[in-house]
Amino acid sequence: MKNTDIHNGLPEQEIRKLIAHDLETLWNMEMENKIVAVPYDREDVWGYVIQDCKNQIKFYQERMKIAELRKGISMLIAMRGWEEFDVSDTVRSPGQTYFQSFIGTQKEYDELLEKIENEK
Repeated sequence: MKNTDIHNGLPEQEIRKLIAHDLETLWNMEMENKIVAVPYDREDVWGYVIQDCKNQIKFYQERMKIAELRKGISMLIAMRGWEEFDVSDTVRSPGQTYFQSFIGTQKEYDELLEKIENEK
């Protein structure tokens, strides 16, 4: 089964697909958010310290933004009575190398796994 088909036929499938896509985007943002190391400069110690602080601030601002977005998505999922299930190892599409979520209830997730198993 393609990763784009896992929510087909479910109520509010468009919302589920959007949430799954947003979670994938946030996962990628987390993987790309790195603290840039500043080479130590003995000649300009304070310049080194200032640049290191700026890099740390940039990292933590991005981390906070990602956390706020994740919190909002988690609240939306909970409000609908859904859960997030990692199906990265179960559902594959050509060229896929990233995180993939199924958004739904435990029952819907179990039905998805059964459907995938029956397709093999």
